[in-house]
Amino acid sequence: DTRWIETGSEHVLGYVRSGQIVVLANFSEYQQVLPPYAIMPHLRSDRALDLIREQTVTLNGGVRLEPYQFMWLRPEV
Repeated sequence: DTRWIETGSEHVLGYVRSGQIVVLANFSEYQQVLPPYAIMPHLRSDRALDLIREQTVTLNGGVRLEPYQFMWLRPEV
């Protein structure tokens, strides 16, 4: 099951896989900052684990994507 999400940026593609993983991909040569309201409802948490970099991401301040960066986010338990 895949659902497209509105990321708040025309340069960032976002979708939810199986209701558990949020995938974000920045297709811009510039850094993009996504607002918290665009991501947090899909994860139902204010913290997530980036499965690519194996790092915790705090979502309260938004999500920062570097040029051409992508993330696979899973709610942190």
